[in-house]
Amino acid sequence: MAKSETSLGKFVDAAGKVLLWLALLLALAGSLYHVAATFASVDGGQRLGWLQAVAIDVGLFALAFAITQRKRAKRPAKLLWLGVVVFSVISIYANLAYALQSVGDPFYARVAALRPYVLAAALPILVLYLAEIVGDDTSHAIKQAERAKRAAEREELAKSQQESETEPAKSDDANGHKPFLCEICGYEAGSQQALNAHMRAHSQQRAEISEN
Repeated sequence: MAKSETSLGKFVDAAGKVLLWLALLLALAGSLYHVAATFASVDGGQRLGWLQAVAIDVGLFALAFAITQRKRAKRPAKLLWLGVVVFSVISIYANLAYALQSVGDPFYARVAALRPYVLAAALPILVLYLAEIVGDDTSHAIKQAERAKRAAEREELAKSQQESETEPAKSDDANGHKPFLCEICGYEAGSQQALNAHMRAHSQQRAEISEN
């Protein structure tokens, strides 16, 4: 019974994700046509209008997706939220202009007069935002790799120190000298552990001298 409920839950989750993506694609498709029609009249070319519409609406989706990724990684995303607001307003403007034109609303002329300015600002801002996303994500990945490398080095160092401290004492050589030598005072120790204890004594002495 529990197994069937688990399978049903996974199926519902999968179906929900499919419906979510389908709704997103339909929303993008509907908005793309309106945005393309609005900005195509500025350049006088339908192809350029579609290109600009794809850049704006897909760029908006990219910003939203980047916010989700940063939230999962517990990274700040306030700047990206600002971008989402900006491009949502641009998309709303384009859809509104298309709707006013379709119904022949007299207010359309005033709204349409803003098209060159909106288009002139939209694409450069989008490029800056996308560059920030790519650059910041790359920098974060490099920092993560460096942290992982340092952690691995610390782990390896701790492991080697542990092995050396548990190493059994070695016998004296033919001249009666012990194998572990202190470079400060010439003290000879029979094991690495004993030498480490001796070196800690040196460190404590230096600390006491510094305090005085």
